[in-house]
Amino acid sequence: MDPVRRPPPPFGHHDYRISYAHLAEGREVSISAVQAERLVVGDGLNIERSDGLYSMLVTEVAASEGGWRARCRVIDFHQNRPYEF
Repeated sequence: MDPVRRPPPPFGHHDYRISYAHLAEGREVSISAVQAERLVVGDGLNIERSDGLYSMLVTEVAASEGGWRARCRVIDFHQNRPYEF
């Protein structure tokens, strides 16, 4: 009897490397991986940081050093607000 196959996690194996410099000003993020499932142009992603939530779209995907890399453009930003009780 074959073992039960479970679907992979929704975002694949987690070997992502996320790079951004001056995210608020540059509004661009690079994501790369070797084993993780390749992103697709048009995919929507979110990155949460201490200053807020950045929503972005994948604009370019290319092969890179045994894996792939994707360029993403920030399309929206939701600033964190302090909680009031």
